[in-house]
Amino acid sequence: MKLIILIIALLALLVGGCDRYIDSEDLDFSLPEAPPVPIYVKAIHLSESIMLDWQVPDTLANMSFKVYYTDSLGGPEQLWIKTAAYSTTVTGLVSGRLYYFMVSSVTSDGLEGEKSEPVATSPGLMSVVIGSGRKYTNSRSVRLDFIVPVTATVMQVTEDPLFTEAIWESYAPIKTFVLTAGDGVKYVYARFRFADGSETGIGSAVSDSIILDTETSINSVSYSPDDQVFAAGDSIAFSLETAEGDGSASITFPGQSSLALTFDEVQSNIGASRYVYSRIYEIPAGLEVVGGEVAGHFLDAAGNSAPIVNAPALLTISNPPSPVTAYATVESSSAIRLNWSQSVDDDFAAYHIYRGLTGSVSNSSDPIMVVTSRATRTYKDENLNESTQYFYRIYVYDNTGLSAASSVISAVTLVNQAPAPVTLAAGVDGAVVSLSWSSNNDSDFESYRVYRAASIPASIDQLTPLVIVNARAETAFENSPGNGTFYFGVAVFDKQGKWAVSNWVNVTIP
Repeated sequence: MKLIILIIALLALLVGGCDRYIDSEDLDFSLPEAPPVPIYVKAIHLSESIMLDWQVPDTLANMSFKVYYTDSLGGPEQLWIKTAAYSTTVTGLVSGRLYYFMVSSVTSDGLEGEKSEPVATSPGLMSVVIGSGRKYTNSRSVRLDFIVPVTATVMQVTEDPLFTEAIWESYAPIKTFVLTAGDGVKYVYARFRFADGSETGIGSAVSDSIILDTETSINSVSYSPDDQVFAAGDSIAFSLETAEGDGSASITFPGQSSLALTFDEVQSNIGASRYVYSRIYEIPAGLEVVGGEVAGHFLDAAGNSAPIVNAPALLTISNPPSPVTAYATVESSSAIRLNWSQSVDDDFAAYHIYRGLTGSVSNSSDPIMVVTSRATRTYKDENLNESTQYFYRIYVYDNTGLSAASSVISAVTLVNQAPAPVTLAAGVDGAVVSLSWSSNNDSDFESYRVYRAASIPASIDQLTPLVIVNARAETAFENSPGNGTFYFGVAVFDKQGKWAVSNWVNVTIP
């Protein structure tokens, strides 16, 4: 502009200050072309600032732009920046005040063109708030609250930061939005178009996040010690483990409707998502629980209630029963008879019989027998070794799981005698040898074992039986050994492994 004025002044000076005229049509002189006026100037809202971008119809080499703004049309304009870029961000504006923005082009030699048509808008805070600012939600349907600096006409709301498939919809300050499925952190993005023609760019869209948590669970519930029957005054350590913090945990069991647990920082491992809630509970007087379930309850920060999980062990708080008096009587080399007095407890459950080879026998091992009838007061322990001392203890258990032990009793089994041998006979029918023998009537009979040899053996220890017959009454066997002379014998085995061999019979098959 200044250059144009200077040229006009020089021309006027030449024309008015000289009475001579240049009579020529060949004067090689023209005014410089004015730079293009920027078009499509657009205001894009950022949070408490305005970004402007524009275009020009013709691009000149080394062209730059000047950006002006004012808070009143016709008022003084302020230069914001001179830039070679086609966009700029204006900051430091007063939130809520209406501003007018204009852009002009400037040539490389400083010639500035006309300003663009003004674009008006108001800067200010923009935001979207999910679920009233809560950290968690257990519902995919959430409330969105929007704050915009000027009146918005339409908006796009999406979980995609690129707004790839987002659609424009009528603006409303409050909207119900359905989050995508799947628990985890959810981000919601929003952009707006305003009544003044400005809008929010994709890169400057507002966003908020919330954790979608639609379910919760309890990893484990336990108490310790869990291998005893408790009584008044005893302490129980309850523990509940989850994969979430910020929740509330409690324990229930018969006689206790809700026992609140507190977060246990020592036992927890937050880095491994292991959150432990615990409490030491002292049993009050008068509380009795018979095989009660210890149930864990957990409510997470999102409001989800976990399925109830029970401790693996049942809880018993009671008094033990009275012990019985026991006796042991040897009956044979493999059997001992036990007798005891009858339990007098009303909540009787069973007699548990324990056996050992030392006097320290206790219920730390599995019982050899469980008798559930209170009236039954005897038991025969069989299949024992000969000449061996056995120790016994009888525990009375009640319905609460409490027990009381008798004194330790013992007996020594008798020396085992070898079984009575059988008498063997043989017959031949062609190639088939038929064997038959007398039966064994010993009380500790175990089996008949039939042997075949080329000669009468000194012992059967190295022989393999042709057959083992476990039925006492089964006293016959057939065999086809082939041609030659063979010796057959039958050994009787008792339950303790002793044996006796019959007579040996020989047969010849031509």
